[in-house]
This record gives sequence, C-alpha cells and structure tokens, in this order.
Amino acid sequence: MLMHPEDMVDTSSEGVHRVETSNYAFFMESTSIEYMTNRYCDLSMYGGLLNEKGYGIAARHGSPYLPALSRAILKLGVSGKLAALKRKWWEKKHGGTTCNHEEPEDIIGPIDLLHISGLVYITSFGVTLAVLSAILEFSIHTYRLSRILKVPLFRTFKHEIKTCFGGNVKRVIDPTLLSRSTPEDTRTETIRELEIIKDHPRLIKYRDSYNGHWNSAMVMDKKPKMLKDMEAKNEFFLPDPLYQGFIPISKKKFDSLQCLKKFCGQESQDYFSNITHLSQ
Repeated sequence: MLMHPEDMVDTSSEGVHRVETSNYAFFMESTSIEYMTNRYCDLSMYGGLLNEKGYGIAARHGSPYLPALSRAILKLGVSGKLAALKRKWWEKKHGGTTCNHEEPEDIIGPIDLLHISGLVYITSFGVTLAVLSAILEFSIHTYRLSRILKVPLFRTFKHEIKTCFGGNVKRVIDPTLLSRSTPEDTRTETIRELEIIKDHPRLIKYRDSYNGHWNSAMVMDKKPKMLKDMEAKNEFFLPDPLYQGFIPISKKKFDSLQCLKKFCGQESQDYFSNITHLSQ
C-alpha cells in the first residue's frame, strides 16, 4: 500500500465508487458491506471475514451505569430486538429493498427419513445378515452335536434352545468337557469331578475345571420315559472319554460305582481314562 498510494481512498463512499467504475476491490467492514450491497445491486461481498472485532459503549471505571447498560444490551440481543433493528435499517429503510437477493439453493433444511434412508437400509441389511448367519451357525452346531451324541436332532435342538434362553438350564452334554486338553506351556492342570445324583442314581453329572473356570454338564436328562427305557434294558450309560457318545454298562458294573459320591483330581482323571473298561 505504501508503494501505491494512488490505490488508497479517503472515504468509504469513494471506495464504493471506484469498485463500480473500475477493476477495484475494496476492503471494508462486513456490516457496511451488507448495507451497501442491499442498495447497490452490482456489488457483492466476496470471501469470509479477515477478523472479528466487537464494539462497546465506553464508561468511566466503576460507573454505576455500566452493569445496567450491559444487561440492557444482552436483553436486546436475546429478545431479538437488535436483529429486528438491523433488518429494519439495513434491509427496509433508505432503499434497502432495492436489491432482492435470492436465498441460496443449498441451504441445509431439517433432516427427515428420506435423508437417512441409506443408513436405515444398511443397518437393516446388516441385522438381517447377522440373524441369518446366527441361525445357520446354530443349525450346523446342533446337527453336528446330534450326530456325535447319537440323539435325535429335534431333541438336541430343544435342549440347545433351553441352554441359550432358559437361564440355568444345563446342556445334555458339553463336548468340550471331555475333549479339552491342557496346553503344555501352562502348569494349571484340568480337574474333572463326577457325582452320582442321589435322587436319580442313573443320572450322572460332572463338571470340568480349566484354569480355574468351571463348566458343568449332565450326561442324561431326567425324563421319566428315558428312565423307564433304561430300567427295561437293565443298563446304564456313562460318557465316553473319547466322546463317541455314551457307553452302556451293566447294572452290576454300575452298582460298583455307587460308593463314588464325588472324587476329583488325579482319581477323576484315572476314571475318565479307564471308563471304557467298565463296559467290557
């Protein structure tokens, strides 16, 4: 600016005149530019604000009028009277309605369902896919479990549903209990406990501890029909340590186990290792 003093103007009116008549850009207060563009239709404001400065009413330090003035200005701003005064003197009075500036078409309006329909579709598709995947995975798991246990598919499916939604209902049998092995790099060994239920001596339940976390399962359920079938055949079933289903044993062999109320640790491990000899 010091090198070209001829480009400087003394008043705002002179700057506006040079903008209208020559290739000239004039830096001015945004408030004054808004006032001018509402009256000179060939003028427009370009770019954003370079900086922001506020105006205030000066008062003597400690003046009793200062708090009252501050509250009054805040009240005018909150009530919208200042904005109304600006619209009156900037846009209506003294030729403010000369230029009818159209509102930009890209004004952001309220968000409705149409704007978020894509998100709704994606979420619905993801939830549907997750449900179908869960049903497929559960069906495959139930089918494999019924093949291993040699139990009807519907009965296995019903017990698995009870396990998922029935709270404390236990599984018929958990295939991981007898097949889980202890990693070589850990010193915590697997402990198995077996208990003959007194109320139903033909039913056996056991639990398995791995690194301090206990899981429990029941070999057979307590259906009277199944108990009658077992009594009629005069045989009983124990879990196969290799998990090939259940091993039938005679009543005599089973009676020899009645003294076993509970045992754990190495004794229980030996039992699961040698259980196949009971069926011979």
